[in-house]
Amino acid sequence: MMILSIIDIVLLIAGLSIYLDIVGRQLTKIADDLEECSDLVRKIAADAEPILPGLDHINRTGGVVAG
Repeated sequence: MMILSIIDIVLLIAGLSIYLDIVGRQLTKIADDLEECSDLVRKIAADAEPILPGLDHINRTGGVVAG
């Protein structure tokens, strides 16, 4: 009975370590994707900076055209 308990514990620890390894790899992949998205958002924000000063005029013109 004691040997079966030890085998159960070893199998449980092995299963948990495999599970944690899989989850760790998935989280690393997600972190890499988020880092890439963060870089893209920074680029978009930098590209949008020249538009910001004229945005009020664009909105007013759009309101006149829509109204």
